[in-house]
Amino acid sequence: MLPSQVKLFINNRDWSANTRRTAQAALKAFFGWAKKFNYIQSDPTANLPAVVGKAKATEPVTRAEVQAALKKAPDDTVKLMLRLTADAGLSVSEISLVRPRDLNERGGDLWVHVFGKGSSERDVRLIPELADALRNISGEYIFPGRIDGHVSPAYVVKLISRTLPKGVTSEHLRLSYKSAGSSSGRGWRKGEPFHAPEDLSFVEHPDLTDSDALQQHLRRIARDLDRDPAAAIGACKELLETIFKSVLDARGVVHGKGPKFETFPQLFEMVDKALDLREKSVPGNADASAGIRTAMKGLAQTVEGIGTVRNKIGTGHGHEASPAERRHSRLVFNATVAVAEFISDSWLPSDHPENPLVVTAALV
Repeated sequence: MLPSQVKLFINNRDWSANTRRTAQAALKAFFGWAKKFNYIQSDPTANLPAVVGKAKATEPVTRAEVQAALKKAPDDTVKLMLRLTADAGLSVSEISLVRPRDLNERGGDLWVHVFGKGSSERDVRLIPELADALRNISGEYIFPGRIDGHVSPAYVVKLISRTLPKGVTSEHLRLSYKSAGSSSGRGWRKGEPFHAPEDLSFVEHPDLTDSDALQQHLRRIARDLDRDPAAAIGACKELLETIFKSVLDARGVVHGKGPKFETFPQLFEMVDKALDLREKSVPGNADASAGIRTAMKGLAQTVEGIGTVRNKIGTGHGHEASPAERRHSRLVFNATVAVAEFISDSWLPSDHPENPLVVTAALV
């Protein structure tokens, strides 16, 4: 074969730059071997120019493609493989080796210890329904097979690929988890609450003194929002209570002392006064401020409602059974976010020049 023939063979194909580069490398390896052992006199690939052009970046699958794949899956086994890829970010090597006994609960989260290529190991956080699905499977491996008791990564690729559009691979599916946020990977799933618990801005406030507790409440909400609505409602109330007390501590307002502890609505009233939420809600615009004060009355009623719902159907008061439903927990959670975000946005950092504590110190 002449060099011109090799070049024509490579270029006269409807290949991507990456495929062309791979083909040329394979040809160079073959003809290099043939020349080395004197099967040919000259290597026709020796002076081939490098393939130019950038390989197309791998794109994550869309929500519609994931849903279509789940509908196309022939059985629960393939559906679970799809979910572990798109909803937990597991590689096909990790999926082939996953075991029920590697599930554990830690810090309010559900985890699975997985093994990948090159003896790599890592802990992956799971959403509750995935963890429940793994728990309900008996045996040594989730996906039993003929390779030391488990399926091969290649077989996982084969099963997943059958459910995906042409040209879409399991790696594209895995990227849908990463693009949705690696803390939960639930961005594509149908029926998400309006607010994703892991994407809330108030957790980043610099003066939040009890961020660990806040993160724990958020993990519990994310875990129980659909599975245990009563528990999620209880965690929502506790989350707001943590924020209220952090604000009061930062402002030097005494609370939780005396003959009686403040009620949940009373804590909010104290926060309202500490941050001056109503009086200076829209500087320079009295009419708008009046409107905000009216909205703040509604916000106060929302806080009172959250406390009442928690006391009646949420966890924390020894109820044996709760009539709380998924719609109730989602309503309470979204209302909780509205209150928490407004407080956080109105809560000036301790070093902010307009913070009352900074102003007072400057006057002294």
